[in-house]
Amino acid sequence: MFSTLLLSALVATSAPIELASTNSLYTVAQAADHDAEIDAAGDDVEKILELGRSWKSARKSAAAKAAFLRVLELDPENEEAHKGLRHHFYAGQWFTSYSALSKYKRAESEEMKAKGLSRLGDEWVPTADLPFLKMGWAKDESGNWVDPFRLQIAEYEAAMAEEGRELRAEDSSWIHPDDFDKWSEGLWKCGDEWVSLSEANAFHSKLGQWWQARGERFELLTTCDMEVLLWARWHADQAYGDLSRVFGLQPSYRPMLVLMRNIEQFNTFAAGSQADSFPAAESSGYSSLHNAYFADSWFDPRTTPPRFLGTGVGYWDASDEKVGPFGKHSVRHAAGLAYAEAIAPSLNTLGAALAASAPINLDEFWAEKPIPRWLFYGAAAFAERYYKDVQGEGDPMKYRAWSIANLRSGGDLDSLESIFAFNLSLENIGPSTRLINEAGLVVSFIVDGGCGPVIEAHRAFKSALKKGSGAREAVVALQKAVIDNKEAFEKYVESN
Repeated sequence: MFSTLLLSALVATSAPIELASTNSLYTVAQAADHDAEIDAAGDDVEKILELGRSWKSARKSAAAKAAFLRVLELDPENEEAHKGLRHHFYAGQWFTSYSALSKYKRAESEEMKAKGLSRLGDEWVPTADLPFLKMGWAKDESGNWVDPFRLQIAEYEAAMAEEGRELRAEDSSWIHPDDFDKWSEGLWKCGDEWVSLSEANAFHSKLGQWWQARGERFELLTTCDMEVLLWARWHADQAYGDLSRVFGLQPSYRPMLVLMRNIEQFNTFAAGSQADSFPAAESSGYSSLHNAYFADSWFDPRTTPPRFLGTGVGYWDASDEKVGPFGKHSVRHAAGLAYAEAIAPSLNTLGAALAASAPINLDEFWAEKPIPRWLFYGAAAFAERYYKDVQGEGDPMKYRAWSIANLRSGGDLDSLESIFAFNLSLENIGPSTRLINEAGLVVSFIVDGGCGPVIEAHRAFKSALKKGSGAREAVVALQKAVIDNKEAFEKYVESN
């Protein structure tokens, strides 16, 4: 009766109970047999290892363990025996358990952290050097960190000059003396052919085949025709001085900005194109907020590790009479974003993303910068629409008046606290677009408002940024100075 009930209970269970194989049962007799075989091998490490391998393959784990332990008695550093016992090798020693290894690593990390060191692979390096090393940078003869790509460019250009070639800045091509006649004829090299300007414009109108032009202050990638390219290059260079007034610090190289020929390319570049195997250059989606955006996920996959190309992107549709006149403003805004990124890159965040082959953590990317987002975007908006116009006729500050009038038409300004919080949102496109303009207005007040306390706070910020320390604290003090002088800010707005 009892056996019948037991059988019924076993049949009723949801998961079958498997009886252990007799091969997996390690009896006292079997252990004695295996010990005898180990003893018979004497001090011959290779013979004992062979026993361990054989028993491991036969899933006789206890016997294999006994063999590997015996090997370690004879050869304490034997790698195969340690691995057979699942030991972990680290820092020149073997750990018998993962918990022991973790405990050692925690203590080691604390000790090295106190010394200002961080682990990179199997080495400990100065923590300050970590982001540069992760990105593959190296130090030059002066001990300064240099992007190897820029070193390669400098070496390439030196080699071109040595050959007697000359740089044509409009398309960044180094022309050989044998081809000077083609240059003088107004021809342009596209691929392997020399073609007319109209043909070159058509060739460079496609994404990835863009013109690459060198200006005095910026590099420009553009699909626009040459006539627009020349004006765009000029406007970007003009914005440089305005941006220098904001930050008091100049980039160590020519920042690169991107300019599309129409809104369709502007959006395609942001979102990417699977058909053209063109990855998305932007992940935040803020390209829908304004006539320029920051390419926060643009990398060059041809380099190892991939090189971050984050920069400002705009568009200038000269074929559209309505939006065409605003192209220069898009250029200036894109130049502002490129400039700010060049002087305040988020190297730690980029290095971590590259080391992990993971997307950039945008929250960490922006938090790392000594320039807060309202100032990053605000400087670009200042360069776009609050600048002194040296090109046109009439009031040189007409664009500032135009921009403030746009803000007034939308009602009361957001509070200064809200502007500094700078919470852009794709769910509120209108208010977010307005917020970018308001940040530009605040920067305009800081630079041109003539308010003594704000001028002093701004000067302290520029000094800290140039020095490379204390900029975040200086920004907080600058924000406080603006808020404390709210009445002066309001008068500035009213007077313009």
